[in-house]
Amino acid sequence: MQAKQFWDKMAGKYDKKSLRKYQKAYEDTIEISRKYLRSHDRMLDFACGTGITTIALAPSVQHVTAIDISGEMIRLAKDKATVNGIDNITFKATTIRDKDLENGSFDVITAFNVLHGLEDVNGSLNRIWELLRAGGIFLSVTDCLGEKRTMQSILYAVLSRMGVIPKINPFKRIDLVNMITSRGFTVIEEENLYASPPNCYLAARKTGS
Repeated sequence: MQAKQFWDKMAGKYDKKSLRKYQKAYEDTIEISRKYLRSHDRMLDFACGTGITTIALAPSVQHVTAIDISGEMIRLAKDKATVNGIDNITFKATTIRDKDLENGSFDVITAFNVLHGLEDVNGSLNRIWELLRAGGIFLSVTDCLGEKRTMQSILYAVLSRMGVIPKINPFKRIDLVNMITSRGFTVIEEENLYASPPNCYLAARKTGS
């Protein structure tokens, strides 16, 4: 199944399904991330979904550009921003390769719970590096389904091969770290936010050239 189509269908039930299981992980993601944000920062939220973390982090920065391939996710996130009186977010249904996103224009880029579901992870990481200013911060949270073979990881693999769900990358933690550091980032913090599968939080600084 195409990722856009899948996430459009999932949008209406995403919050209820995700927060029932991962609410603490989302809360920890928000808490850890706030210490890397400054009031003058311009932030890109890659794959913002329904805005769970976007809305919570927006008051900590000057402006957020929030993107997602799913128009339905963007619609719901916009509604949340309006209800919460948050007016410093620009929402757009698009991809990380959008030509309107200017290289070196962001102080912080977040990619929460998305890398394991991308077709081209390496290309996306290269694009994130381009979009960040020198010394900018990249914050990510990623399920590491390759750390341990479980019924969940087996089921996801089967459903992905059948085309029922989009591609799932069965990362191991060390592989994820290596992919990020090989692009010119230095990891400055790492936390595991969930037991199984491990939900790996990484804070990294753009230090390469």
